[in-house]
Amino acid sequence: MKLNHDQLRLRSVLMIAALAITLTACGMVQNETSAQQDKPLTDGEIAAVMHALNQGEIQQAELALQKSDNPEVLSTAKMIIADHQNMDRQTMSLAGVPDIQPQENALSRSLRSQSKKTEEKLNKLSGSEFDHAYLEEQAKLHQQAIDTVQNELLPAAKSPQLRQQLTTAVSTLQSHRQHAQASAAEISRG
Repeated sequence: MKLNHDQLRLRSVLMIAALAITLTACGMVQNETSAQQDKPLTDGEIAAVMHALNQGEIQQAELALQKSDNPEVLSTAKMIIADHQNMDRQTMSLAGVPDIQPQENALSRSLRSQSKKTEEKLNKLSGSEFDHAYLEEQAKLHQQAIDTVQNELLPAAKSPQLRQQLTTAVSTLQSHRQHAQASAAEISRG
């Protein structure tokens, strides 16, 4: 099929218009997403983020209790379970405070997804390979959690009770990171 000059011009104009509409729509979606990310989290959204973080850490630690027989790994996992269960109870107890009903959001969903991927990765490993990977992941994930709490959650938190819990959480997360790093170093020597 041979197109004449006018048909080619019309086709080019239509293609350019379609491309412009597509790019504009993509820009609008990207701007809307960025606007949502730039908007500070509410206290309810922060509670949902902390709940997702705690649940992910608990699930990974429970996996470590099932898969490992290394005393360093077991000690780290037990500490993480106890502390994250306590932090989660404290966060969920704020649900009665005005404006602190946990509300799912992009960050809490992202944490759940990341946690699930980590758990799937760890579940494929066994023995010393699992032990090393679990402790390395805990050190890395706890550093990410510290950064998230300090840089995103604390600055956005309005409730004094929530701010206090987040401040305490940073200290606990730092302790977990250090414990995981020390345990990893210990089993590397052993």
